[in-house]
Amino acid sequence: MMEMEVKVVLVVLIQKLRDTFNEELIANNKLMTGQLQWVQKSLEMLQNLSDEGDDLDKSQKSRCYLCHLYEVENEIDKFSFRIARQRQRYGFLMKHPFFFSNLTSCRMFIRKLTNIMSKIGCFPEDHKAPATPSSSISSSSAVWPIPTIPSPKHVTLTRTLSTISHPHPQKKRLTFSYSYNDDHVLPNVHDNQSSYEVVARGYNDLRIDLKLCVLYLALFPKDFKIPVRRLLRLWLAERFVERYPSPEDIVQKHFEELVDQGMIQITKLRSDNNPKQCCLVPAFHDYLSSKAQEIGLFYNHHDLDHLEDVPGPFGVRRMIQKTGHTTRALTNSVQAHKFDPSLLRSYVSFNLPCRDKPAKEVGLLLGRIINSNFRLLTVLDLEGVYKPTLPNKLDHLYLLKYLGLRRTFLDNLPDSVGKLSYLETLDLKHTNINSLPNSIWQLKQLRHLNLNNILLTMPPSSSLTLVTLWGLVLDDKTHVDELLGMLLNLRELGIKFQLSKKSQDVLLDWIAKLSHLQSLRLRSIEGTSALELHLKPLATLTKLTNLNLYGILETLPAANDFPPTVKVLTLSISQLNKDPMETLGQLPCLIVLRLLGDSFMGKRMVCHRGGFKKLEVLKMWNLTELEEWDVEEESMENLKELNIRRCHKLKNIPCRLLIKPRRLKRLVLEDMPDGFVDLTKKRITNDTTLIINHSTI
Repeated sequence: MMEMEVKVVLVVLIQKLRDTFNEELIANNKLMTGQLQWVQKSLEMLQNLSDEGDDLDKSQKSRCYLCHLYEVENEIDKFSFRIARQRQRYGFLMKHPFFFSNLTSCRMFIRKLTNIMSKIGCFPEDHKAPATPSSSISSSSAVWPIPTIPSPKHVTLTRTLSTISHPHPQKKRLTFSYSYNDDHVLPNVHDNQSSYEVVARGYNDLRIDLKLCVLYLALFPKDFKIPVRRLLRLWLAERFVERYPSPEDIVQKHFEELVDQGMIQITKLRSDNNPKQCCLVPAFHDYLSSKAQEIGLFYNHHDLDHLEDVPGPFGVRRMIQKTGHTTRALTNSVQAHKFDPSLLRSYVSFNLPCRDKPAKEVGLLLGRIINSNFRLLTVLDLEGVYKPTLPNKLDHLYLLKYLGLRRTFLDNLPDSVGKLSYLETLDLKHTNINSLPNSIWQLKQLRHLNLNNILLTMPPSSSLTLVTLWGLVLDDKTHVDELLGMLLNLRELGIKFQLSKKSQDVLLDWIAKLSHLQSLRLRSIEGTSALELHLKPLATLTKLTNLNLYGILETLPAANDFPPTVKVLTLSISQLNKDPMETLGQLPCLIVLRLLGDSFMGKRMVCHRGGFKKLEVLKMWNLTELEEWDVEEESMENLKELNIRRCHKLKNIPCRLLIKPRRLKRLVLEDMPDGFVDLTKKRITNDTTLIINHSTI
C-alpha cells in the first residue's frame, strides 16, 4: 500500500528537520526554529492519511504526496548544502547573528517549503503559520515569514496528531523461524496462508521507523552477506534514527528487533556470538525490493552510459551498482526522466570481480556531482571497489557523512577530506593509505575512524565525538596524554605502539578512564617483533567484552584486575612462563579464549576444578613447548569448540573433554603430528565432529 510508504519517507524528512534544528546557527535563531517547527508539525499530520477511497485513488494520491515530500527533502538538503558552503567560505563570520539572518538561503528555504506545503494541503488544526516577525525587526534582517494558507477541502485528514517519537502501539506480531548459516530461510506459513500474505503482514505490522530500516536492506543484492558494522553505520548516515542521546544504541536496537522479527537473517557470528554478517531473508527481499524501487528509495544501475534517462518521477536519490544487473523501468506507465546528479544522496557499490570499470565509473560520477549546482551526496560507500578514482575537490561534497573505502587498496587520500565538516564515518581499513591530513582531527562530527596502521601526528583536539578509533599507531614521539587525553567516549579502540614503559603507563592510565569501552586491542610491536607490554589493571572498564593483547607480558594480571565483563580474550606472543589457566579460569564471563603464537612457553598446563564455567570456545595455536595438558573435574563443562594448531609437542587431549556427557561439538586439529591425530580419532565420541587440516607448507 503506497500510503504506508508515504509515512516511511516522512520519517526521514522529520528527522532531517530535527537535525536542522540542532544546527548551531539555526538553534540560536528563534524565528527560523519556530517556522521550521511549524513545517514539522504539518508534515506529522500526514502520518494519519485517511484510508477512504478505492485502492487506485489512494495510490495516485500517495504518489502525488511522495513527489511533494521529495520536493520538501530536496529543499531541506539544499538549504543544508548552502549553509555548509557558506560555513566553509566564511568560517567564524557565520556565527554572527546579523550575518546569518541576512542569508538569502534562509528566506528562500522557508518560502519554497511554504509553497510545497500548500500543494500538499496539510496544516495544523488552527491552519495558521507562525506569526510574522515583529515590525521592530527590519525587513533586511528578518527571516522570510510563512503566510497563512487556507486548508484545501480535497484532503481528508484525521484530527489526532501522531509523532515519530511516539509510534503506534505494537500490533500482534507474526513469528518467523530462521537459523544461522542458512541461505534459504523462509517464513513459516500457518493457517493455510500464502507466503506472500505472511511476508506482507509481517512488514505491514512493523513500526514505521523499522519499516524504513528493512526497506533499506532491499538495496543490497539478494543473499549478499552484509557486514553488520557496515549496515548500522549506513543507517546512521542516512538519518534513519534520532541523533540523541546515542544513535549507535538506537540502530543496534533496531537491528536486534528486526532479527527478532525474523526479517534479518544472521549468516555469520563473531567469536563472542555477536552477529558479524547478515542478509535480508530472501522472502522479504523478493517482496520489498520492487516496493523500495517503486517509491524511489534506490535505483539500481548497470553502468553510467545508461544514466541519462532514469525510471520514475522521483529521480535518482540512492544509486547502487551491481555488476551483471541491467537497468529496467519499474512500470511501463512510468516515463523516463533526466538524471540529475546534484540530487544523488547515496552511492553504494559492492565487492566486484572486475577492477577497472567500477573505479573509472566512480571518478566519472563524482566529477559530474561536483560540477553540478547542488552536491547533496551524504553516503559514498566504495567498500571492495579496487582503487577507485577520488577527485581532489572531495571537500566540495559538503554534506558527505559516510566515506567507506575499506578493501579498496587505495594508496592515498585527497587532503581535502579533512574539510568535510559533516563527516561521521571514515573507513580506511585494508588500504595502502599510511598518512592522514592534519585537518582530519578538526572534524567535529567524526564518530567512526577505522585506519590501516597510521601514525598519529596531530592531536584530535576537536574530534571529541569519536566512538571508534581503530588502526592507530603511536611511538615515543607521541605525547599520549596531550593527544588522546580528551577522547573519553570511545567504544572501540585498536592501537599499535612502540612505547617506553613510562609512555605505556600514561597510555594505560588514559584507557582505564574509558568507561564506555567495549572492544580493546593493544599491540606492542616494532616491525614484526613483539615488544614488552606493560599491562596495568583494567577492572574499571565494566563494559569491555573483547580484549586482544599482543606483546610480551612479564606476568599475567590477577583475575580481579581484568575487566569483569570480558567475554573474548586473545593473547599473542605473551611468552608467559607461568601457567595462565588458574587465573583465566576465574574470569566470570569468559566465553572465548584464544592462546595464540607463543602466548605460553611452559611445558604443562592445568585447568583447575570449577574453572571456565562459561567457556565455549578454546583455541591453542603455536604453543611450541606445551607437552602436557590436564583438565580437572567440573572445569570447562560448557566447552563446545576446541581448535589446536601446531602444538607439536602436545601428547594428547584431556580425556574429560572427549567423553560423555561433555558437550564438545567441534574439534579442529591443524598441522598436528599423525600420532596425535590417530590417538584422538580413537577417543572421540560420535557426538563430536572432527576436522583435520594438514599443513600445506
